Amino acid sequence: MPATTHYNLDKLVAGAVDWLALFNSNVDKNEAGRTIKKTAGETIAVRDPFYISSSDGKAYKAANTNVCHGVWQSASTTTNTEGFGQVEGIMTYGSWTWTRGNYIYVSSGKALTQTPPASNAQPVAFAISATELYIIGSALRMRDDGSYVLACAGTNAAITLTPSGTGGVTVTNKLTIDGDGKQVVTATLNNATGDEVGVKINYTTNKATSGADTGFEINQTDTASPGTSKLLDLKVGGSSKIGVSNTGIIEHSPSDFAGTPVAPTAAVKAFLYNKTVADDSYITLPSVTNSAYGICIVGDNEERTQFWLNSTGTVTLLNSSANVVANTNTDTKVCIGTAAPQEPLQIKNRLGSAKTINVMLWYD
Repeated sequence: MPATTHYNLDKLVAGAVDWLALFNSNVDKNEAGRTIKKTAGETIAVRDPFYISSSDGKAYKAANTNVCHGVWQSASTTTNTEGFGQVEGIMTYGSWTWTRGNYIYVSSGKALTQTPPASNAQPVAFAISATELYIIGSALRMRDDGSYVLACAGTNAAITLTPSGTGGVTVTNKLTIDGDGKQVVTATLNNATGDEVGVKINYTTNKATSGADTGFEINQTDTASPGTSKLLDLKVGGSSKIGVSNTGIIEHSPSDFAGTPVAPTAAVKAFLYNKTVADDSYITLPSVTNSAYGICIVGDNEERTQFWLNSTGTVTLLNSSANVVANTNTDTKVCIGTAAPQEPLQIKNRLGSAKTINVMLWYD
């Protein structure tokens, strides 16, 4: 008997018709739910989760890394053979043992499961009995914990939230962004009058007993960064103005009040250091390309100096206490450079006991 292409509903034919059989067949198909007819891109067994490939339009077995479009309804279907996939409604199988009311997911092994996979857990159905499931025909799905999932996959897949009016999208609890690519926020401030803000963070601290609080935190895992690695880079017109490297170096481009860069035209970096250093031990300053100016205080203001450092590592002391020397390794002294020249520069404690060294260095 002829049938419709996708829903597979029986059509009337000329001549005698078994009306009871025809009616019951179509009722059963409507009860089960909607189906689509697709060519299998690989062998797909009955009750396998499947997705439709954007490259060739064929059906393939779905894993948790794919968007699942439905559950295969036909018996085992070989490659390049047509079969039916169910995309909505009830599916029954006597050997299933589902927990009623719980969601059903796609596993990494391309099977239906009620155990959410560790990643990309997308519910594709829920169990209405031990042997029956209802396929969810929507990209908006809710997990067992009450959170919602927007199913989205593919090379250029994206989710766009476009609210009407000026209300925007509000997240009242916590927003987690987890992805392998760039996370970009783009804003255009174009009101003719009035103040505007591109990105704004408002938060209230009200801690009754203990514990610190942080308004904004960036935590980098530096597995490999062969080039310059910055935690923060503030730019105007694509030109860096203030940056913070992943070693704590602060860079800024000096400008006059008209916004025009002034000498030095290269970005000026700031190095701040505070540490207790044992006797006859030293700290190493960053490498200097052109020149540097520094302030060093040792101990409880016991020794102090202002100094200038040129590109080759030669130090000139500008204003120092009695026990500060430059470019020499001398006992009982604070040595700003232990040799001449020295690049990168070392500051050495030779005062006879451990001392706290505080250094501020501006350099390019």
